[in-house]
Amino acid sequence: MNTFNPRHSAWWYAGIILSLLLATTASAGTKAAPAPSSSIFHICPDALDHSSSSIRSDDGRQTITVKLDGVRCAIDFRLEGRPQFNDDFTDLTSLSSGGFLRLDVKDDGERRQLEIEPGRDGLSRTWKVNGHEQPYDDAARAWFAAFLVELDRRTAVGVDYRLPVLLRKGGVSAVLDETGKMPGDYARSVYYSKLGDARQLSGDDVVRILDQATSLKSSDYYASELLKHVGTTINDAKVRSAKLRLIQSMSSDYYRAESVKQIAGSGAETQALIDAVATIESDYYRSESTAAILANPSLTEGDLLAIVKLTAPARSDYYRSEMLRRVLAHRAATDAVRRAVVDATDGMSSYYREEVEKASARR
Repeated sequence: MNTFNPRHSAWWYAGIILSLLLATTASAGTKAAPAPSSSIFHICPDALDHSSSSIRSDDGRQTITVKLDGVRCAIDFRLEGRPQFNDDFTDLTSLSSGGFLRLDVKDDGERRQLEIEPGRDGLSRTWKVNGHEQPYDDAARAWFAAFLVELDRRTAVGVDYRLPVLLRKGGVSAVLDETGKMPGDYARSVYYSKLGDARQLSGDDVVRILDQATSLKSSDYYASELLKHVGTTINDAKVRSAKLRLIQSMSSDYYRAESVKQIAGSGAETQALIDAVATIESDYYRSESTAAILANPSLTEGDLLAIVKLTAPARSDYYRSEMLRRVLAHRAATDAVRRAVVDATDGMSSYYREEVEKASARR
C-alpha cells in the first residue's frame, strides 16, 4: 500500500482539476468485471465552459472541489483529508479521520454517485445509480477503478503507485505500453521523468522513449523538456539520432533552437544538426542555433561549407552577416570556406557585405 505524498500535492491538485476539465472516463478492465466506458466530454464539450474549481488548506486539512456542468453531462468531485490508494491505483483504501470523497457523474442521462468515508471497520462506501442505492459490487468497483486509471493516464496523479507495479510486471516495455495509452503530454512527461529516476535506462530504452514522444506528436515544450532530462549522459549514435528525429518533429523555431543548443555539445552528428537547423525559419533562432554548432572546435571544412549554405534563406542582412562572420572565426576556416562566405554575401546591403569581407580579409 502506498501513502499519498504531500511532496506531490501540486501534481495531485492540478492533475485532478486538469483531468476533470479535459478528460473522458475511458474504458478499462479489472479482474473482477469489465469496466464501463464513458464518452461524457465527447458528447458534452459545453461542460468546459461551465466549470469551477477550488483548492483550500486549513490547518493541514485539504479540500479539493471541481464542478463541471453541461447540457448532457456533469461532474461534481470533492475530496477532503489525506487519502491512501492501493498499489495499482484502482481503489481508495483509507482516508484520514473526517475525510471523504464524493463523486457525482452524469453522463447522457445516466447518473452515478459514490461517497466514501472512513468507518469503524474501514471505509464506508455508498453507491447510487440513477438515484437508487445499490450494493458496491464488482461492477461498481470496476467503474471506479476505470475512473482512477483514466485519471492517472491524463494527470499522472497515480504515478508513484502505478510505475513501480508496471516495472515489476514488465519493465520499461510495460511502462511504455501504458504511456502509449495516455492522451496528453503532461502525464507522459511525468512518467518518462519518473522512469529515468527509478531505472537505469539503456541506450535502447532512451531511443524507445524518444521515438514514442515523436510518434505521439508531443508538444514542442514537452519534447524539449524530454531532451533535457532523458538520456543526457548516454553518448550513443542511436540516441543522438532519436533526439534529432524529435527535434525535426517540432513546429516552433524557439524550441527547435533550444533543443539544438541542448544537444550540440553531446557529440551529435554535425550534418544531422545542420539538417535540424535548416527547418528553422526565424533568422534569429537560426543564428542562435548555428552559433551552438560552431562552438564545436572539431568541425571540418565540409561542415563549415554546409553551415554557409544555412545562411542563404536569411531575410535579415544583420543575421546573415552574423552567421557568416562566425563561420570565418572558426579554426577550420580555409580559403575555400572564405571564398564561399564572400560569395554568400551576394544580394546583401553594401554595409553588411563590407563587414563580412573585412572579417574575411583579417583571416
